[in-house]
Amino acid sequence: MKMPRRRFWVPLVLAAALCACAWFNVHYHFIGWWRGDAYYQGLPTSYWHNTAAYQIHGPPKWLGPIRGWFSSMLARTESLAVFRGDPKSVPVLIQIIEDPTADSFVRGTAIESLSRLNEKAPDELLDALRKHLQPPNDQLRYFAAWQLLKRDDDPTLAVKVLFDWNVVNLSKDPTPSYRERAVIILDSLATCSPNIDPRPMLDVLRTLENDSDTDVRNSAVEAIQKIRKFHDGKR
Repeated sequence: MKMPRRRFWVPLVLAAALCACAWFNVHYHFIGWWRGDAYYQGLPTSYWHNTAAYQIHGPPKWLGPIRGWFSSMLARTESLAVFRGDPKSVPVLIQIIEDPTADSFVRGTAIESLSRLNEKAPDELLDALRKHLQPPNDQLRYFAAWQLLKRDDDPTLAVKVLFDWNVVNLSKDPTPSYRERAVIILDSLATCSPNIDPRPMLDVLRTLENDSDTDVRNSAVEAIQKIRKFHDGKR
């Protein structure tokens, strides 16, 4: 008995449509429309988030036997273009940074990528970063604080976050290389703005003036001199 043509073609057409949607990322446009996503290079935030998560973690397990096919598709996309400092990508980056359900590694990557953004950050972006200066995610606090240190007109809160972070880690990691790196960071915090109170940084640096490592001692002495000169010159 012959199979009716309709029963043969309908499933085939549906399968082809499903493959075409997956191949050309049509489903992301529906998701983006539903979520109110911003767009970059013709693709919504949900696409950039998922593709970045793929780059960081690999393909999701639920893909099962078709993981290889999806892998080849995603490998051909410019999946990290959104993190290359293009000012047009900022609306997408803001949505990734502000989404509490987004992958924390992707959010951290979005925050770090702002270092490649040469233009002045819009207020919406600064607001999104300020929200991350509060717990619970300490790693995102750290990334956000560094970006605000460079971009915010009043970096006082960012300096406090970075100071606390480095002092805590300084007590945990006694290696000379870390202590020397901590001196550089404390120097940067104390001289990032004339409105910053340098006394907490100077107190820590004075303890490092008597460090057991010669390089750390010399770096601490130079940093103290630099900080004093910076703030004396601003009075």
